[in-house]
Amino acid sequence: MLDKLTKPNEGIKAEKRSGQWRALFVDVITQHVVYDEISAGQIDAEETAWLIDMIEKDDDYDANEIALLENLMQTATEIPMDLKFRLGMILSV
Repeated sequence: MLDKLTKPNEGIKAEKRSGQWRALFVDVITQHVVYDEISAGQIDAEETAWLIDMIEKDDDYDANEIALLENLMQTATEIPMDLKFRLGMILSV
């Protein structure tokens, strides 16, 4: 299921990745990852691998990806330690 959403943020030109797109991007990815039927409220191992691949594929963290990560930290009730560590490192930059 997660493989269908390969780099959704990359399909939008950089200059158009703000405002309403950011809100939609953050909401849709959060809903897909945090509120799925398999691990509701939690980010599981498959979702962790997908998120890390999606966010780190281009070695750049744009404002939409940062907003997504911040929202995931606030929304998920359970986050695997490896993702929590990466999120902390990314958000502290």
